[in-house]
Amino acid sequence: LKTGPASSGLFRKIILFFIKVMALTRALNTYKPDVALSVSGTNIALMIARRVCRGNPKIIVSEHTLPFIDNVHVGNRLERYLLNKAISTTVPRAEMVIVPSPGVSDHLTLNYGIPAEKIRVIPNPVDSEQIRKAAAAGTDFLFPRDGAFRIGFVGGFTREKNVGCL
Repeated sequence: LKTGPASSGLFRKIILFFIKVMALTRALNTYKPDVALSVSGTNIALMIARRVCRGNPKIIVSEHTLPFIDNVHVGNRLERYLLNKAISTTVPRAEMVIVPSPGVSDHLTLNYGIPAEKIRVIPNPVDSEQIRKAAAAGTDFLFPRDGAFRIGFVGGFTREKNVGCL
């Protein structure tokens, strides 16, 4: 086994992943849900936890990213391979996969073999009509007349949000 920064980082991630699986298994065994919902960061761990828990809850996963594309930036090739393999062998076994757009749906079907009939598109809630009215009104709220430009950001400071570009 190779040692050093790259392998120790991967080893640490694997250990933390299995701790997450054990915690989810404990929760499934304690609460015995009929259905469990997972959001992006716990999808794979929850699918594995279901295999080792005493019950067999239905699993609904929610994926809001394009994992195959996002994983290009993951540490090293071995880590990318393991992550993509884990997604393609676990997530298709969920009873339902919720995504925010047809593009994410197509991405998951094409890259991970998730059957299209298991995927449900539920768009992010955006009131586009309200945005159009505010833009037409030329409100000071969005673009102040004093020339100042203010940006607010609500969300996680994660790579895929690309706050630096903002």
